[in-house]
Amino acid sequence: MSASFGTLSLTSRRLAFSLALGLTGLMGPAFATEAASDQEMRQALSDARSSVWDTMDQKALSQHVLEGYLTYHRLLQQLPSVAPATINQFISAHQDSPVSEWMRNQAQLQYGKAGNMSALLAVSNETLPKNLQAQCYLLSARLMQAAPVANQAAADARELWRSGQNIPNECNSLFTQLRDTARLDNADDWQRMMAVWRKGDMRQVDQLRKRFEGSPRWQGALSAFDSVRNQPEAVAQLPALSTSDGHAREALIYSSLYRYARQNTAAALSFWQARGNQLVLMPEQRTQLEHDLLQLALSRQTPGFNSWVDQRLMQRQDDDLTLLRIRNALLAQSWQDVIRWVDHLSPRTHGDARWQYWQGRALAALDRQQEANAAFKQAAQGHDFYAFVAADRLHQPYALPIQPATVDNGARQRLSQIPAIQRIQALYKIDEPSLALSEWQWLLKNASPEERRQFAAFAQSQQWYNLTVAAALDRRIWDAIELRFPLAYPDMFNRWAATRQLDTYLLMGVARRESAYNPVIQSSAGARGLMQLMPVTAKHVSRKEGIPYAGVSDLNDPDTNIALGSAYLRSLLDRYQGNRIAAVAAYNAGPNRVDRWLSTSDLPFDLFIEQIPFKETREYVLAVLSYRTILERQAQPGSQLPVLTAPERMRTYNSDLVNFQPNA
Repeated sequence: MSASFGTLSLTSRRLAFSLALGLTGLMGPAFATEAASDQEMRQALSDARSSVWDTMDQKALSQHVLEGYLTYHRLLQQLPSVAPATINQFISAHQDSPVSEWMRNQAQLQYGKAGNMSALLAVSNETLPKNLQAQCYLLSARLMQAAPVANQAAADARELWRSGQNIPNECNSLFTQLRDTARLDNADDWQRMMAVWRKGDMRQVDQLRKRFEGSPRWQGALSAFDSVRNQPEAVAQLPALSTSDGHAREALIYSSLYRYARQNTAAALSFWQARGNQLVLMPEQRTQLEHDLLQLALSRQTPGFNSWVDQRLMQRQDDDLTLLRIRNALLAQSWQDVIRWVDHLSPRTHGDARWQYWQGRALAALDRQQEANAAFKQAAQGHDFYAFVAADRLHQPYALPIQPATVDNGARQRLSQIPAIQRIQALYKIDEPSLALSEWQWLLKNASPEERRQFAAFAQSQQWYNLTVAAALDRRIWDAIELRFPLAYPDMFNRWAATRQLDTYLLMGVARRESAYNPVIQSSAGARGLMQLMPVTAKHVSRKEGIPYAGVSDLNDPDTNIALGSAYLRSLLDRYQGNRIAAVAAYNAGPNRVDRWLSTSDLPFDLFIEQIPFKETREYVLAVLSYRTILERQAQPGSQLPVLTAPERMRTYNSDLVNFQPNA
């Protein structure tokens, strides 16, 4: 049978694929009379992952909406022995599901490992795999094709080599192919050595250096590199390089100054001021290097270079650097500088509520109250923390155009017939929320703004809270506030908030920022669940509060996670006299850090937030407090509570705020 089913519907393709495979261990006849139950599919999927096939009800499972997942595991376990035509048939039959991409990726990897390059090419499309091992296998296969394909593969492989990425050993044969055909040489090795040197990977530097030792042409470059490797300041004495590749000198100068600036920013800045114009650099290297130097000077507040930094910064339009300059001006309470640099922002960034608020704050500090009120009025049109603070200053209501998210019965019926949504419903029924999220993300991939609104509203009606948020997190529908901030797990949050004497919406706001309401999400650091608790924190809180906790898997249970997270948040509020700014900062960065920040502070609330040294924590505090306000306005449309209480807004933030409790 052909690998393509032409214009057949996906349902027809799946049926044709089932019949074509003839896998009697799994694919039953299309006329089976009874579909498998959720419990049977739950067990079947577990068995499929463990390669247990002989106990499955073949006829029933072949009719289940999740049958494709079982087929995926069966084919995966048969790779690389499966014919590529079969893989392509599966991909074609399941192209509306992420299993199609997973199948292609796994087939590419397994065919590549087996050295079956023809099969690898047969299942590949134009897109390179994200997995570097599979990517190298595919590029190696393409190198053996006709000139246009082989030339592009060589260019892609050279780019990978020169990028300095960590490359798995399985890629070695690819680069051997390139060397054997003179498509990779010492010039490429030099660029890679410079890239890994900038990253500080000295082991790779030593390995790459050996490639130049037998080449007389590269001895000048190698000697120059050795002179600056351990003494970056020697960049000032670099000799002219005699290599003929054209870019060895530029790469060495760029990389030397890059490292020099990180070791001694002031000295590197002085050198750049005196000699920068004389250095031979590619235009993009010069632009990037000066950007890096300015960023270091601003973030480290290197003394003695303020005038030069301001001069160069004014000649550029780099919002990221300008925002650093604004933050330095705020910390110094140099209000005229705040006004100047907010005005230098690009129009899009300049209009953000945050920077309009600070423009107003600076103008007010300079007794230019009428202009300040105009800036606050513009800031108040937004719907984030600074917009709310600006509105409170003007004693005006918040600009929160919240409309109830509804989906009528007709739309609900139409959406429920979409195969992807049927699979999501089935996956939730068998406790596979991560697979449900993958299906949802695949569905959203090419959705229009209006489709996203419909999907989000449908998800909210099903209480798929994290899917609701995922659908609404698109700037094209940024005004869909009710969908970006659904009132998730209301019974649990209300119950534990009452138990801990907490504000329900603050608790919800923390969860919304931490996990976007995904109950099974896990961070790279190991934090888990709705409120992203570290297992060690969960264990400590469970012992202190007497909350049942059997281990990390319990953190995937929303009720247990909220119970533990609410107890921890309560302890932080107690530590900081009920102050939510400090408590929320401590939830993110830890109380010991917040204690230190308070010990060196004597600032009003807004400047205290801006002086938090961790950008993640600064943004976290602003987000949680704004989310809390939005969630409250959704639940209580007539609420008039300000974003901050009077004590939070009026007090000075210093060590007096800490009510230290040894066991907190």
